[in-house]
Order: sequence, then C-alpha cells, then structure tokens
Amino acid sequence: MVNTKSHPTDDEARIPALETERLILRPFRESDAEAVFACCRNPNLGNNAGWAPHKTVEESREVLRTVFIGQDVWAMTLKSTGQLIGS
Repeated sequence: MVNTKSHPTDDEARIPALETERLILRPFRESDAEAVFACCRNPNLGNNAGWAPHKTVEESREVLRTVFIGQDVWAMTLKSTGQLIGS
C-alpha cells in the first residue's frame, strides 16, 4: 500500500488523531486516494457493502471528497509506516 503521510487537513486541525501503540486513526485526506483505490478496486470488497469496485484513482479521490472527508470517518494507518489499512 501507499504511505499516506502528508500535511494536516482542515479536518485534522478540527479533529485530533487517536493513537495506539501500533495505529493512528485520523481523518481521511485526498492524498489517501491511491491507497483507497488499491483496496477498493477489489470486486470482493465493495460488493458486500453495496458499491461497485472503483475503476480509477480519480474515482477513489471523488469518493474521498464526497463521502469520507469532512464526515468524521476515520482512516486507520500503521504508526510505523503511515500505510492506510482500513477505516
């Protein structure tokens, strides 16, 4: 997966990250688009939730903008690498 460390967003200024020994839970960012696409292009993932696999990184970026960012949805990342592993 893609390392998604970048500059804080407005959401991150408003909502502090939660940290455990291994994980960071933080608001999603547009820079997460490649990592989201890497997961969401899998046809077995979205079908169970009622959405089609993502076809492009831009589609994942649009989903981030319209569904995740600003909606208090948390990105789960590995503290050691910044790798996005879930939500």
